[in-house]
Amino acid sequence: MGWLFANAMVWYEKTPKSEFKAWQWTYYALFILLDVLWNWIYATVLFLQLPKHFTLSERLRDILRYDTGWRSDLAYWMCKHFIEPYDSGHCGLGYKKKEDGKSD
Repeated sequence: MGWLFANAMVWYEKTPKSEFKAWQWTYYALFILLDVLWNWIYATVLFLQLPKHFTLSERLRDILRYDTGWRSDLAYWMCKHFIEPYDSGHCGLGYKKKEDGKSD
């Protein structure tokens, strides 16, 4: 799923929306569907939490804002390594304050 996100973000940032091709809109629609399914199925199991949000990014941002336990650590790791390299600021990693001083 990571490469789908990376491609989607690169195209979104680099291509003017007026120049999008039909296949790019189809790709985005497929990506959004997969993102929602991933959030509702796999992330539900991974975080041991029923979804409150539509997409995985929304779930991760919510966890980073309001959770201080292991879910927050996992959300931080996922954002830092899988999302933020391709779309800086997408997760809002500033919500997670690293109190323990350990590096990732």
